[in-house]
Amino acid sequence: MGVAADCTYTKFYRSTDGARMQIINDWNSVSSVYSSSFNVGIGLINITIMDSGCPSTVSTSSAWNQACSTSYSISQRLSDFSQWRGSIGDDGAGLWHLMTNCATGQEVGVAWLSQVCTTRAISSQGEYTSGTGVSSVIADEWKVVAHEIGHGFEPGTRNITTLQQCGNGIVETGEDCDPGGTDNDCCDSTTCKFKSGAVCDDVNDLCCDSCQFRPANYTCRAASTECDVAEVCSGTSGACPQDVYKEDLTSCGNGLQCASGQCTSRDQQCLSRGTTYNIRKACGATNGCQVTCQDPSSSFACITFPGSFVDGTSCGIGGVCSSGKCSSENFGNNVKNWFDTHKEIVIPVAIVLGLLVLVCLYRCCCYSRSRRYKNIESSYIVAQQPYHSAPPPRYPPPLGGPPNQYHTPPPGWVDPTAYNGPPLPPYSQNDPRIRDINPSNTVNADNGPTVPPHQQMPTPTSPVPVYTQNNPTQNNRPHNEGVL
Repeated sequence: MGVAADCTYTKFYRSTDGARMQIINDWNSVSSVYSSSFNVGIGLINITIMDSGCPSTVSTSSAWNQACSTSYSISQRLSDFSQWRGSIGDDGAGLWHLMTNCATGQEVGVAWLSQVCTTRAISSQGEYTSGTGVSSVIADEWKVVAHEIGHGFEPGTRNITTLQQCGNGIVETGEDCDPGGTDNDCCDSTTCKFKSGAVCDDVNDLCCDSCQFRPANYTCRAASTECDVAEVCSGTSGACPQDVYKEDLTSCGNGLQCASGQCTSRDQQCLSRGTTYNIRKACGATNGCQVTCQDPSSSFACITFPGSFVDGTSCGIGGVCSSGKCSSENFGNNVKNWFDTHKEIVIPVAIVLGLLVLVCLYRCCCYSRSRRYKNIESSYIVAQQPYHSAPPPRYPPPLGGPPNQYHTPPPGWVDPTAYNGPPLPPYSQNDPRIRDINPSNTVNADNGPTVPPHQQMPTPTSPVPVYTQNNPTQNNRPHNEGVL
């Protein structure tokens, strides 16, 4: 195969060497897939790379080498590239492929069907057809290349021979390096082996400088977009680590999120797909992954486009689109990334919820304390003995009088003075001396009921104690000690 890179592709990878290395890596991946799946190897015999500065005036001989423009689609670029390929003639390449950074909406690759080994360009209705294809820059762009190359094949009758070839620019099994047929200081182009003292090849290895490994942490591939991650050398190998991107749903500014290495959103993808229809945003429903956009003529209608949102686009609750379906395998990380992206919503909501929780806790504490105080106050209320209840029973003294204090009382003797008292006066509801105690239930400073003077009961008069002279040694001591 032959591969060409236009000015936009070279500019994206910052240099002709960077573009060359990316192309070689892509074709290594494609060849591996085709070899394991179809037993067909993909080799390169020509790599043509344009300068990173796009021409201000488009050349008629290479019209495909121009800057991106909304008026110049990827299909037109394929037609111009096919015309250019036909001008080369039979150079031994079964297919030619153009690498660009100018996609048209969601169309990132295009190729003519069943044109393998077609070397001339055929014109029909203003378009040129040949054994060509075009792929644009995306995450894992080698997959687009593999897909577009597949369009060029057909059953055919030609025998295809696959051989390892030194000089095709691809480092294959048994080779240390492959400069693509051009000799250099590090690699012998005839044997594809390192020259004496060389441990890597500057042409094949981005972490190689003057045939030696670059130091650790040297940036061998800078971040190209907001969703790209810069790769650095290990210091022990000439190979630059595989190109990786930030996690899906990572914020990349302006309300956009990373998805398969692109800084995009559902609205952004609808905007790029529906420019001619004046479409500006996606439909409100976010559960599906098919491209469904808001109809600009009606807020209640949606327009469905063929295809799906880019893998990694948000969908559902914490999910991402994957092969046209909404997947929630990385729910935790997706939710975290969503929170990071929507901090202007999450922070105010969290503050409000926190305040509500504090208010609820405060009210619960106050209610519990109020109940405790009420229980304490109610514990001071003592039930009053009604005056109309029967008087306590009286017990007669035992026969023979009380026992002498110097003698042990007989068994079963009970001092009647501990139980008997003066007889209660008769009770009448009209007795003016009896009033309800504290009818207003007021409390004084001593936390006791306050009784008005006219309602206070008179202090009962104690009976006169009875004294006897039976014991001369205790003349002034009451004999019946329990009587008051």
